[in-house]
Amino acid sequence: MKLSAYLFGALFLAGCASAQSGDSQPASATQDPQQAIEEAVQAQKKAASVGSEWRDTQSLIDKAREAAGKGDSTTALKLAAEAKFQGEQGYIQGTSQKDVGPRY
Repeated sequence: MKLSAYLFGALFLAGCASAQSGDSQPASATQDPQQAIEEAVQAQKKAASVGSEWRDTQSLIDKAREAAGKGDSTTALKLAAEAKFQGEQGYIQGTSQKDVGPRY
């Protein structure tokens, strides 16, 4: 019993250590606000295609466009990334719950 507890603890710590990273952005993250906004729009359309667009996605895209227009790339990228995330998650939610409903 003690051996399995030690083994679990060692594996847990090894997993935590390997999960640490110094990058705050994924390697595939775009640095171009217009491209990021376009990716967000495509994700939004994909979510809408299954009837699962989230409430704030369009607002985030509009705010990202506004920030990009003012030259605030950092804010535009952040907002576009959030909108893209919402679009992707909305699509996943819509497809995974398409058959959910009351069972009589």
